[in-house]
Amino acid sequence: MTKSTKKTSSRPVRRRGRPKTDRRTTSIGVRLDDEMIAQVDEFKTKLRRELGAGWQINRGDAIRALLTRGLSCSGSCGTEAGQEAGVGENGV
Repeated sequence: MTKSTKKTSSRPVRRRGRPKTDRRTTSIGVRLDDEMIAQVDEFKTKLRRELGAGWQINRGDAIRALLTRGLSCSGSCGTEAGQEAGVGENGV
């Protein structure tokens, strides 16, 4: 019996998905109409162009960026933004 001469890589194994963070996160599901998904995808494309080569931006990253921007805006984007987004219409 011979020993295996296969070398093992010293590089760490890269795992799929988002890297682990210090914070605990929860996955949520949302239903979006086709028009809103198209807007998210358009924002994703714009974000990729802004960040440049080497950044892999997916739809989830784009939604997180949009939520972060929306939640951190000043008081001037409170109820007006909700009305523009259709919040409160049809029991939503």
